[in-house]
Amino acid sequence: MSAVVVLRDLPIQARGYFLAVQRLRADDANGRDLYISLVETINWLTAISHSAGLQSDPDAQAVRFARHRAHHHFASSIENAGSGWTWRAAAALPRPTDPRFDNPKLRQHYEQQLQGKPVLEVFDRLGPKIAKVAPGSDAV
Repeated sequence: MSAVVVLRDLPIQARGYFLAVQRLRADDANGRDLYISLVETINWLTAISHSAGLQSDPDAQAVRFARHRAHHHFASSIENAGSGWTWRAAAALPRPTDPRFDNPKLRQHYEQQLQGKPVLEVFDRLGPKIAKVAPGSDAV
């Protein structure tokens, strides 16, 4: 018996991303579940970045760096600096134990695009790019 693989098209995946961003915005106010919604959002983005044509986008690459640290090292890539939630300094995040997974290019994008900046800004920049390639998916 052969296995059946059901692929979900980009608009469905993009909708998952936009719904995750919506939860992230809600959790930004109280902080209690912020880490959960952040991990969900960055995982959706990483999953759809190739299909959405964002694999070389500096913001998407920066988020991929944060995702790797959060997903593989269970590290929080954000902190509340008193004025709201911002992305931690790259130097404060754990490095991969295997040097093959230490990607200087992704780290550079993270440092330039995210480090020290409000968490939601990057998702505000990426939203229109995703909506453009997956029309209607941002209607949440």
